[in-house]
Amino acid sequence: MSIQRITIQHFRNLAPIEIEPHSTFNLFYGENGAGKTSVLEALYFLSCSRSFRTKQIDRIICHDKTTFSLFSEIGQQQKSTSIGVSRSKNGEAHLKVAGEKAYSSSAAAKQLPIVLFNQESFNLISGGSKARRTMIDWGVFHHHADFLPLWQKAQKALKHRNVLLKEKDTTQLKLWDQSLSEYASHLNTYRIDYIKEFIEVFSDVINDFLPKKKIKIRYYSGWPKDQTLLAALKTASALDLAAGYSKYGPHRADLRINIDGVNAQDSLSRGQQKCLICSFKLTQGILYQRHNKMPCCYLIDDVSAELDDHNHKRLIQQLEKLNTQVFITSILPQNVVKYTQASSIKVFSMVAGTLTEMPLTSLYPTTALPTN
Repeated sequence: MSIQRITIQHFRNLAPIEIEPHSTFNLFYGENGAGKTSVLEALYFLSCSRSFRTKQIDRIICHDKTTFSLFSEIGQQQKSTSIGVSRSKNGEAHLKVAGEKAYSSSAAAKQLPIVLFNQESFNLISGGSKARRTMIDWGVFHHHADFLPLWQKAQKALKHRNVLLKEKDTTQLKLWDQSLSEYASHLNTYRIDYIKEFIEVFSDVINDFLPKKKIKIRYYSGWPKDQTLLAALKTASALDLAAGYSKYGPHRADLRINIDGVNAQDSLSRGQQKCLICSFKLTQGILYQRHNKMPCCYLIDDVSAELDDHNHKRLIQQLEKLNTQVFITSILPQNVVKYTQASSIKVFSMVAGTLTEMPLTSLYPTTALPTN
């Protein structure tokens, strides 16, 4: 899978953009505030129909316009498709996949699978369980066609149960306990299978970045491992009624990450944490490719931050092995270009929202181009 053409109109501070990206590396460089991250945000919106920076659509639309629009042509295994998205300040929303109106963002996500790596990715280590659970569910979503409707049913059952808990109404509690338990059991099976494979691949990947660290990952289903969820809900019902929400359930699933017996957040430096996150993200892509017989797409914001030169090189080399399409932002373009083949990268200069494709010689005016 690779994006063959991108069109961006009236998105944030960006001037109109139409480019044909490289099938491997695409580097956007420029000063802080030039608009580099906004390009990645637009690509993410094409896949997920939401921003990774804000929930307020008004902030995404160019200040003197009423609507933004995004379009991409995507090549997939000798076939092609397209995704088009538009949003208006008056609330209108349109999504088309392969020229047909789509009613769910999942249709676009299936056609344009994206792994995002930005500063918020540190939440995988230092944040609550949601970020880690989302990472798991991204993989399961792309492995099992029935995951999303199953997850939606579990969310609906959980919502109904929590409403009853808040209202101190026990008349239908057993009914929703049963429904939630059934859906959660299937979700948990999918998650466990994915995590087993994830840990196996991750163990190899992390050795390239942190070879001297002993890393242990344990999966927590969201309820005690010696109980079924139904039994756990029954045991905790009095506490849940007092609190007004469900203590146990698939919404509490998590990964517990320990380094040399200590919580990862407490035992790793910022740079080492980024190496750990790199390994998580690379593992996601490897598993996606293994199950879907094609690569996903990577968005990497500010790639040089917190990575030393050695691990920076390792990340680029690992991405190159995946034969995946990558969109990278950096204020130091030479740090990316020097580790890539001249034939496998396009570079774009970003100045005040205007994007311009640049020749590689513009980054090396007095020296030979890198050939590694």
